[in-house]
Amino acid sequence: MVSPPHNLPLPLTSLVGREHELASMSQLLLRSDVRLLSLIGPPGIGKTRLAIAAANTLLPEFAHGVYFIDLAPITDASMVLPTIARTIGLRPVNEQQLMLELVQFLVRKQILLVLDNFEHVIQAALAITELLQATPQVKLLVTSRERLNASGEHSLPVPSLALPPVFTDRGAPQLGTTLPLERLREYAAVRLFLQRASAGQPDFTLTAANTLLVAGICCRLDGLPLAIELAAARIRHLTPQEIYNRLDQPLTILTGGARDLPMHQRTLRSAIAWSYNLLEYNERLLFARLAVFRGGCSLAAIEAMCGSDLPSAVLDILSALVDKSLVERKQSAAGEARFTMLEMIREFAYEQLEASGELETFRRQHAAYYAELAERAESELRLANQNYWFHLLEMEIDNLRAALEWSLECGDVTAAGRIMSGTYLYWIVYGRQDESIHWTQLLLMRVHEVAPEYQICFLRSATLLIVYRDREAANRLAQRAVAAARADGDKRQIGWSLWALSTTLSSGAEVEVLTQEALVLLREVGDQLGLGLVYNSIGERARLSGDLARARSAYEQSLAFAERTGDSRRQYYVLYNLAFVAQQEGDHQEALRLIRQSLALCQNLGVPTDIAQELLALAGSLGALGESLRATHIFGAAYAFLQHSGTLIDPGDQPEHDRNLAFVRAQLGEAAFEAAWAAGQAMTFDQAIALAQAAVAAVEVPLLDGHGAAPPFVGLTRREREVALRVADGKSNRTIAEELVITERTVEGHVGNILAKRGFRSRAQIAAWVAGHAHPDS
Repeated sequence: MVSPPHNLPLPLTSLVGREHELASMSQLLLRSDVRLLSLIGPPGIGKTRLAIAAANTLLPEFAHGVYFIDLAPITDASMVLPTIARTIGLRPVNEQQLMLELVQFLVRKQILLVLDNFEHVIQAALAITELLQATPQVKLLVTSRERLNASGEHSLPVPSLALPPVFTDRGAPQLGTTLPLERLREYAAVRLFLQRASAGQPDFTLTAANTLLVAGICCRLDGLPLAIELAAARIRHLTPQEIYNRLDQPLTILTGGARDLPMHQRTLRSAIAWSYNLLEYNERLLFARLAVFRGGCSLAAIEAMCGSDLPSAVLDILSALVDKSLVERKQSAAGEARFTMLEMIREFAYEQLEASGELETFRRQHAAYYAELAERAESELRLANQNYWFHLLEMEIDNLRAALEWSLECGDVTAAGRIMSGTYLYWIVYGRQDESIHWTQLLLMRVHEVAPEYQICFLRSATLLIVYRDREAANRLAQRAVAAARADGDKRQIGWSLWALSTTLSSGAEVEVLTQEALVLLREVGDQLGLGLVYNSIGERARLSGDLARARSAYEQSLAFAERTGDSRRQYYVLYNLAFVAQQEGDHQEALRLIRQSLALCQNLGVPTDIAQELLALAGSLGALGESLRATHIFGAAYAFLQHSGTLIDPGDQPEHDRNLAFVRAQLGEAAFEAAWAAGQAMTFDQAIALAQAAVAAVEVPLLDGHGAAPPFVGLTRREREVALRVADGKSNRTIAEELVITERTVEGHVGNILAKRGFRSRAQIAAWVAGHAHPDS
């Protein structure tokens, strides 16, 4: 069988990681209703290489041939049809009737035409649409950085190559999960780097020392094939570490492409400049200004900062940049539009912004915008809509960093103070303490430059960020915050600052004085958020001193305030603390119940570092209930995750974790413990959560009465139910304490809680209520 004619370039390298795209293209082009398929994507994404591979695959399906037509050298859209004619072997007799002659030549032919680099001759879209309408067996495969917007067009966006879960935003690359290093080569971007690097340096291979660096290089290059190939070519002269270090300015290193490539593909800068030069004036202005954002941004942010002097609507210009593949529109977890640039494209845009003389203006506006956003976040992070705000700040983390950098570099230290004051809780919750301390220390050296009206809030937030690292320094900051707040006379600020100061002290009369004054002031101004925080701190100190009854009472008051304000984070944190109280009482079934409640709220917020700390508490109770092996697995996995993320464990919780860990170690023996610990450390986070859920299901049993039924004593904890049943049997506190293996003082606390919760005044009322437990709320 004679192969159909073609002029397809012979690829000298294999195509990596495009199996899904190739399959999709083949399926589309073989459909009778698909005549025009456009591959759309940004510079360097590999559209040409993919189109050639698809054309080779489909060659047997087109009896009269497949023809590749490079439109890059053409500068005039009117030359598209003559170029097509010349490539397929047509020598037109009359140039004025070229369309007619093309139609007559192609009308009965089954041909695929591959039109490469169509974006700069987009005005020819009408002509090729007319050609298709008159030639029913001809099909077009077009590569372009924007859609043709032609009748019958089907488009296929070309994505970046698959990337491993590697964090590269600060410092050295780190795995985002516990994925083994050897699995990184399964990702297409890493395979492409390895293949191209080996071609230039045959002895290059992935090793334990360089695998993570190679993965980090690919991630910093956004999985862009051209960028990865250019970086891999440098392996002849630079180590992976040296390449990675130079990627802060990728356009300067990503040069030196093969000589047989078109000029606009030999360096990444020329590839991007090719697209930039096709933009209209307004599009160039907005394109450059978008470089001030890092990690993407919302439409609202772009409109607020970039569009006041543009003659056209920002959304219209932005849409044009999206259509031309220089900006990508994504959807956030909250369903809102978010606009991003590949990092190499953003660097090119940054160069244009700098050259325009507008850089400092827009960096200043950027810092002011995010300072205002941070101020809004400060209270929102403790209210019913806190999930949205935590996730919003996580999305905006790179913009917050950029605003902090500019504010500290250029002298607007107040903006930096506003950002850190408003977001301190975010840094804590997301396990970014190391970074938050870095920014805080830089700010503290220049705190005198922060406007007076923002100093109190900053000093207080700085106290809470560094208290676990340097309690004495935190105490000095809190003292300054209290003094400034008293001078200002704002009761709310005084109350919050007193509370912050109390967190820097372990115990004693001074703490009690600070706490009581804070409660008085916060009650006067009706600040339920502040009251909840103070009561939680009271509970913490009482628990650590062994006064479990007072701890529980304070925690429950804190929980009530959190429920009123909708602060689900505070709710799960207080439930977590109540679980520690139950553990110290030896009631591990009750501890599990509380942790499960807490974990459900924590998972809804979706912060892995907090979930990991919940798993530590849960593992402690599992071990006490006989699940020492699974408890050790969970301990290992949770500690590995927290260590990897750089998250600090609350010093007040650490002794409890240490005791629980020592218990399971003793139960298993040293060898078995070490093996179980290693197995846990090798688990993924999801595996640890699934194991914890299975272990809880295995040990959790309902509290049964004498008839095998669970009395629905609404509102009581498990331990309180056990105490209530024994009170109803006429047993004394001492007897109850002996049976439940707890202290008599703890029993007194439980009885007091039951009386308070039910509004009773005597043990007789408890007994009567238990006797009628079929209707416990009567």
